[in-house]
Amino acid sequence: MGYTDEISGIKNATVENPVVIFDDFTTGSHYVDFPFKIKSSAMKLLSLNDNSDNFYFMFNTLKNIKYVPQSHEPHWISKFSSFEIYKPSQEEQQKIGSFFKQLDATIALHQRKLEKLQELKKGYLQKMFC
Repeated sequence: MGYTDEISGIKNATVENPVVIFDDFTTGSHYVDFPFKIKSSAMKLLSLNDNSDNFYFMFNTLKNIKYVPQSHEPHWISKFSSFEIYKPSQEEQQKIGSFFKQLDATIALHQRKLEKLQELKKGYLQKMFC
């Protein structure tokens, strides 16, 4: 992801109103809760049909569909939109979604700590051999 000075065509996703960016050819997906701009016709912006569903639960369900693209073609309409998934109650979705969101935040925190320690190690190694 990069940055742009452009002001037109910006999707104003927020924490309260996130979207999923779905790559129609690779089937990769990304949870986005900040303003962004896409310049690709291969991307689909997904939101909830039913606002009482938990967005983060649905995002994780989408990410865990076991499907591997076999060719370079659009997959949303031809494949993904027809998959049937189990959808628990809103209360259960909320609990599962909150759990995975907290787990992802913890993983991101530890990833940042790991990156800092790797930089520290790199610095020490440079000092050892200079």
